[in-house]
Amino acid sequence: MNSAAILALSGLLAAAGLSGAEPAAARQGTTSTSPLPRPPAHAPARNTRSCSLAVACAHTGHWVHWRLDVFTMCASKCAPAQGMYSDAERWMGYLKMSYLAGMLGGITTGEFGVLRYEPFDPAQPPRWLDQMLIVAHAHALFTWIEADLRNSQLLPGPNPHAWNKEQPAYEFPTGHKDTRVLVRRANGASRWLIGAWAAGGIEREASIKVPDLGDYRLRARPTGTIHRVELQGGKRNVTSLDVNAMKPSLNQ
Repeated sequence: MNSAAILALSGLLAAAGLSGAEPAAARQGTTSTSPLPRPPAHAPARNTRSCSLAVACAHTGHWVHWRLDVFTMCASKCAPAQGMYSDAERWMGYLKMSYLAGMLGGITTGEFGVLRYEPFDPAQPPRWLDQMLIVAHAHALFTWIEADLRNSQLLPGPNPHAWNKEQPAYEFPTGHKDTRVLVRRANGASRWLIGAWAAGGIEREASIKVPDLGDYRLRARPTGTIHRVELQGGKRNVTSLDVNAMKPSLNQ
């Protein structure tokens, strides 16, 4: 796994405008389709999610891509002909958190600009095929819980955004810069969707404090973890929505 690609994935939420901490590298190839206020000059396109939420644009559609090349984020040791790729597990985690942030669908055509649909060895499928399949599996999960996405709000965390101090960071601090947690709350109900992602590739327990829910712990995996939590009679009912991390819709 190329170290520059690791940094790029750990910067996903910052690039999406959610972050409370600016990573060493945060450029990557997704952009929001929402009409947004102009971000500060020092943070072009990086705080778009918080800005879109500020103007009541709760949901988005994205181009999504797991290849980082010389035109986006090529470090000094990058091989331009080959580019840099996320590993499949963190690509899945990236997508789960994107959906949890309010994305209702992602568009990918594999290798943007260079894709060639040609015969290939089934034992060595091209990376664009893996990319497409993982997008499909992530989307399948969130089609099952789309009502929860549409009828909920992404909760702001306790800290301001790293690039726009006028906006909150829409993630909850964990004490680990590459362990990212997002929370959505259902409108008018004591029900939450909570997601944790080990963006740096190190799986660990994440502990956060959620308004009206209190302290909450869940396992942050490179593939991401999504829980539905509901308070009923003072008791928490927790459902893991992605026991099969890479094929999460199988649990529905």
